[in-house]
Amino acid sequence: MPGEFDRSSPTCAQIYAAVDLLAGPLFRALVGEAQHDRQVAVALNERLITPQADKTVARLKAARDQGQLSPGFDLDLSMAILSGPLYFQLLITQEPLTHEYVDRVIDDYAHPVLHRCAAQLTRSGTVVT
Repeated sequence: MPGEFDRSSPTCAQIYAAVDLLAGPLFRALVGEAQHDRQVAVALNERLITPQADKTVARLKAARDQGQLSPGFDLDLSMAILSGPLYFQLLITQEPLTHEYVDRVIDDYAHPVLHRCAAQLTRSGTVVT
């Protein structure tokens, strides 16, 4: 099965790019301001958060369409589960958001899920390459 969450995969590259955006001081300041200013909140969501999420979901969809993820793989739920720890790290603990942290999230979440998807595909008779 192709390593859709291998460090060199397009999905990881997309997640790393999102983390690079999130980790910057501008994003943190905008999130803080968005708590008090509805216009900032809407603009932040429309211009930064939604486009990044859409890119990641599109990459996951491409992997699913290529047979790397099971046909029933929930893209939106996966996006929420992958991004949740990143926002927690950024906004709650305020610890550094790094590629190494992303790697830990992927190792503990994505790899087990992909192995389960591969098993489901194998049981359904789909060839996993």
